[in-house]
Formats: sequence, structure tokens, C-alpha cells
Amino acid sequence: MYCTSESMAKSSRDLDALPIVEKVSKVAARSNHKMDRRAHLVPALSALAFALMAPGQGHAEMYRWLDQTGVTVYSQSPPPSGEATEIRKDPAPRASDVEAARTRLKQQLESEFDDREAETERSAKEAEKEESARRDSEACAAARSNLKTIENLGARRAVTPEGDAVYLSDRQRRDLMDKARDQIRKTCR
Repeated sequence: MYCTSESMAKSSRDLDALPIVEKVSKVAARSNHKMDRRAHLVPALSALAFALMAPGQGHAEMYRWLDQTGVTVYSQSPPPSGEATEIRKDPAPRASDVEAARTRLKQQLESEFDDREAETERSAKEAEKEESARRDSEACAAARSNLKTIENLGARRAVTPEGDAVYLSDRQRRDLMDKARDQIRKTCR
């Protein structure tokens, strides 16, 4: 049984004559009745939503209207009064459209993968160039330092990388200076 405005007005007059405790229990019972009605709508609306999403139902017409008691009704046939809103469902995509979308997505993913791979390669080459430039800079500084040391050495003794002290002849000294100049030409750009 649904509550109408007349029954609500009558029950509100009836409540005025009752003590407070009875008023509260009657109002609670009335609100529980409304909640029960709403609780029944949830499964019905869920079933309707599921039916609308089910495949093969795309061709069925659906209507929505309010009945005499104000309840929203969903049906595949129009109401007797003829006043209803037709619910239109978007048609399912064609298989060719789905395949075309799948192909575009695959191409896009491959393109993005190729772009990332190319960027990784560019970054690696750039890092290699920077490392090579750093090594060349260090080699250049070492070659300049060696040339300066050999030029300032004169007839004094030199210490080899093994730690031995040796005296260099003019020819050995010139050969070492030529070698240092070659290193400078190769590494100092």
C-alpha cells in the first residue's frame, strides 16, 4: 500500500492526538515502509540496467514513464496513456569498426614503442659523446702537462712511470715532446 497525500494528512491529524512515544513509533513505521519500497526498487533497477547492457537487446524498444502512484516504470511496451520517454540504446559497433580500432591502437602502440626506443638510442649516443669529450679533455690536459714538464726538464733527470730515475738525451727529450704534441693535436679540439 502506498501513502497518498490524503492518507498522510489524516495520519498527521491522528498523530496529534497521540502521546509522543506513540507518535515516534508511528513515524518510524511509516518511514520504514518508504524504505522497504525503495529497497525493492534497487534490484528492479539493477535488473533493468543489466538487461539494457546485455548483448542482443539492442533492437528492443524501452520506455520509461510514471504510473498513477508516481512510481517510475520501465517497460518494452509503451504505457496505456501513451505518455512515455523512449530510451534509446547506442547500437553495438560493427566488427569492421572494432577491427579498425584495434589496428589503429596497435599502430599507435608500435609507434610509441619505436619513439621510446629511438629516444633511448639518442640518449645513449649523447651520453657516449659526452663521455668521449670528457676523456678527450682529460687526455688533452695530461698531454699539455706532459709537454710542459718535458720542456722545462732540460738536462735534469726524469722519473719513469715505473719509478726509475733516468737522464734523457736531447733526442729522447725531442721524441717525448713530439709524442706529447701529437697527443695534444688528437685530443685537444
